[in-house]
Amino acid sequence: MEIKIPDKIQVGGFQFDVEDEEEELHSKNCWGDSSNALRRIRLYPRQKPVELSNSFIHELLHCIDYIYIEKEITEDQIRVLANGLHQAFESMGIRFVR
Repeated sequence: MEIKIPDKIQVGGFQFDVEDEEEELHSKNCWGDSSNALRRIRLYPRQKPVELSNSFIHELLHCIDYIYIEKEITEDQIRVLANGLHQAFESMGIRFVR
């Protein structure tokens, strides 16, 4: 089942915009980024669908960390949690798409 990634998502009562960003993310060689100050998630749109789904989960976890845990989770912990959630969602036939 494909679930469309919305253009806006609520985390802890705050609205985060979800945007595609090709040029800057490509130049930084990354699949996505997020900003608590700008309340924004950006995703590299030329990823394979499975990678995009994982990147969205990863950046969403950063937003949850910012709001609820005050940026206490390390990048390695975010990566592990995102990969674990992604695997669980994929095993249930769930993929996040743009």
